[in-house]
Amino acid sequence: MSSPRWRAVPDVPGVDPSTLWNYVIAQSWVAAVPGSTPEPVLDALLGLRGAAEGTLERVLAVIPLQGENAVEDFAIVELAADIDGTAGDGAEGTVSVIVRGSAAVDVFGSGGPRRLTSRGIRPWLLADFREVKALSFSVENARPITAAELPPRGATASVDGDGQWAEQGGAQQGSALHGRRLDLVLGVPGDAEEGPAGGEAAAPRMRIAGEIFVLDVDSYIGRRPRATALGQDTARLITVVSPAQEVSATHILLGPRGEDVVVTDLHSTNGTLVELPDGAQLHLQAGVATVVVPGSRILLGDGVVVELLPHSADGAARWR
Repeated sequence: MSSPRWRAVPDVPGVDPSTLWNYVIAQSWVAAVPGSTPEPVLDALLGLRGAAEGTLERVLAVIPLQGENAVEDFAIVELAADIDGTAGDGAEGTVSVIVRGSAAVDVFGSGGPRRLTSRGIRPWLLADFREVKALSFSVENARPITAAELPPRGATASVDGDGQWAEQGGAQQGSALHGRRLDLVLGVPGDAEEGPAGGEAAAPRMRIAGEIFVLDVDSYIGRRPRATALGQDTARLITVVSPAQEVSATHILLGPRGEDVVVTDLHSTNGTLVELPDGAQLHLQAGVATVVVPGSRILLGDGVVVELLPHSADGAARWR
């Protein structure tokens, strides 16, 4: 597997080091944590670079969410393909992204650029993307870069500094990279649309037992659903029939977050299964908000299925 290339950011006069981020680049994952992250946490991330397998779970396990060394803001990306776009498992350009707090990840792919932020969701927000060409790590209030700012062929990663792209280097640097932004390239994104996606996206829709709902507010689904603290002030309660009571009273929370649909299993008794459009299946982790793509089917049990439909404006999904 080829190593990611990188370039350390030069010193920036007048910039408070605590406002910079630390970036740890491994063979199959990248983590971004604030410059103020405690040294034991950063050392633990650096220690994982040589692990045979770098899964999201292993990286998350060394980032404490509570206690003296708690990290409130971070982003983690797991790469299912080589950093140079050469997939080892037939999943070229597939990435999984986790964001928490103020961290943001801009994802460039065949469907144009997308920005993923947590939008206050705890403990974090998880999303999968396919056919990804480039990634940019920053914060939610930072200006997204455009396709014109992406690197030329041969460059793989850069930390924002003097604007020059690295042509050589490796993942096993002795310490984390520092900077205001990290740009990482899996392949030359020549077909990425210029700039972030603009315009108002049509609200997504869902179908339950033949009835279609516009997903314009948070929706709680179950046998006797009640709104919880996870939702917004305005919420929809959708009652479903479950003779065998396989569906919990308040089973899932389904809500719009910009162009995304986010589903959270609310610690249901029997769990929640998502069937993705490509046939893959995903068992939701209770309490973790997960982005789900149009064309997916959310199975709650007892024959209750929530179908995510394409956006009503043009019938085409703008999620990937």
